[in-house]
Amino acid sequence: YTVGDRTLIKESGYGSTSLQFQEGQNVVIYFNPNDYDDYYAEGETVPNTLGVVFTAVGSGTLVIAAIAALLFR
Repeated sequence: YTVGDRTLIKESGYGSTSLQFQEGQNVVIYFNPNDYDDYYAEGETVPNTLGVVFTAVGSGTLVIAAIAALLFR
């Protein structure tokens, strides 16, 4: 992206097997003027597979803990 007369090239921190944007495509970028590495590309989606896995594991652990707490008073 370009800020003033400075052009910055950044790569998304989100891994994906398919490209979300094509080179040269116009994309709205929001960035921290004090830290150009802190940015967000409008329309960029986060792969949610890992989030679903962590949520499921955490929920399962919570249910098991609640049952154990009730059974072993």
